[in-house]
This record gives sequence, C-alpha cells and structure tokens, in this order.
Amino acid sequence: MSHRRIVPPTQEHSSEAHGDFTVTPRVLLLSSIAVVIGIISSFVALGLLRLIALFTNLFYFQRWSTAASSPAQNTLGAMAVIVPVIGALIIGFMARYGSERIRGHGILKRLSRF
Repeated sequence: MSHRRIVPPTQEHSSEAHGDFTVTPRVLLLSSIAVVIGIISSFVALGLLRLIALFTNLFYFQRWSTAASSPAQNTLGAMAVIVPVIGALIIGFMARYGSERIRGHGILKRLSRF
C-alpha cells in the first residue's frame, strides 16, 4: 500500500488552486450593482402589492384605500364572481386588439394566434 503525502499549494500556485473562484475588485462592483437592483426591486414589488390592494378595495368594497384586505369579506354575494371575469375579459381584449408587446408568453401568446 502506497502512502501519498498531501502537499498544500504553494504561494505561486494559489490561483490555480482556486480555479474560477478567484476574487477580483470587479466582484465588489457587481455586488454593489446587485444590491442596488435588489433595493429598487423591493420598492417596485411594494408598489405592485399596494396597487393590487387598491384595486381589490375599489372593486370589492367600493373604497379608495391601499390597505390590504381579503375579497372573502365582500358584501357583493354571488356577484363577486363577476369581478375577476370582467378583469379577464379586459386582459383578453388587450391581448387580442392591443399592442404586440403585451403578447409575451403563456395564455396571452396563445390568445394572439386567433
């Protein structure tokens, strides 16, 4: 049985030991750009959540508010089913007769074939 001695990499071979994981100052630039994009994205996501809450309040409770509320407590009764149906019809007309840019993928792309 032969015994192999493990030799740690020397200083001159340290970049080879790291392979593709060598860190350069460019990593700091890319990391800071990623942090800025993440912060901006979180504000955009917060804005979209508030917009969803606004439309939920407008269509289900007829009030102007961006406070989060569930449509389950609406007072529309069986008529509450019409709200998403009307929204789907609006999106369908936008996909069919609107701009080409709205036809990205999924259902909207399939609708544009007709």
